Amino acid sequence: MGGKRILEQAIEFEGIVNNIFKEAGYETNTFDYYRDHLYDIEAKKGEEIYCIEIKFMNNKNRAPLSLYEKAITKLIDATDKISGIPVFVVSGLLERKEKEFLKQREDVQILDISNLLYSVEGNDELTNKLIAFLPYSVMDIVPQKCFVKSDSLQQGAYAESLIKELELINAGRDDFSKYEDVCMKILRYIFEDDLTLWFSQAKSNEDLYRFDCLCRIKNNNEKEFWTILERYFNTKYIVFEFKNYSEKISQREIYTTERYLYAKALRSVAIIIAKNDYDDNSVWAVKGCLRENGKLIILLNIEDIKKMYKMKEENDDPSVYLMNKLDVLLLELEK
Repeated sequence: MGGKRILEQAIEFEGIVNNIFKEAGYETNTFDYYRDHLYDIEAKKGEEIYCIEIKFMNNKNRAPLSLYEKAITKLIDATDKISGIPVFVVSGLLERKEKEFLKQREDVQILDISNLLYSVEGNDELTNKLIAFLPYSVMDIVPQKCFVKSDSLQQGAYAESLIKELELINAGRDDFSKYEDVCMKILRYIFEDDLTLWFSQAKSNEDLYRFDCLCRIKNNNEKEFWTILERYFNTKYIVFEFKNYSEKISQREIYTTERYLYAKALRSVAIIIAKNDYDDNSVWAVKGCLRENGKLIILLNIEDIKKMYKMKEENDDPSVYLMNKLDVLLLELEK
């Protein structure tokens, strides 16, 4: 991954951490990432001032402890000047003994991803943003208590409001951007632990055409559906297309989407979400793309999204629904 993309992710992660503190009732002030400042965020609550330094890694692993140790020493020096409390945040996972090693004195707070997961519990929107942003799965990570806790009591309300909004969107060109935006937010919630990156309106080479969204399957994801896609369809990236058409999707839209798929780019699977379902020719086109070129296109509608949302709310795995769709497609595939 290029340095520019890692920098963009680091800035995005800093924004998420800032929002976590704001939702927990802190007044925050962020500093320009591109300027040399002693720490990233200053958070105030009551009489206390918290000086927050953030370190981002694009995987679950940590950087060498010696680098963290030096950064914490500088952070302590900076906070002592304003009688602040040093807070060191990493995007990966630290073992308890590693935290103890880094905690150079009693008032130093060390937060890793397990603490951030605790901080956003009960806040669906923040949880969704945090987990969807991470490039790895957090299924095996147990949230660990820390001093930061979201004050939000709107558990479940965020995603539910998006579903209602999706139902009310009028089909047609006028609301296509709104439809795309709401679909993206719902999918990020439904598949927050499975997919990451979420590039929206990504342009193809030479800007000849564009697809609506491109995601990457998170590393170490062991769920059956995503494993099959990676292993047997040679894909790591999923293309999403959102069709807010007044009429049913035709074979033309299927063949347009097929042009975005390249096995050599680890991008051979697409999922289309239509406002008003699909005609028979589009279904035949999907089978033809799979049979002749090995490209998988899964067709979904609003009812499918609502069913997967319900599964998510009931702590079931929404990817099982997609697995059932894939089973039907493969079983019905003619020679």
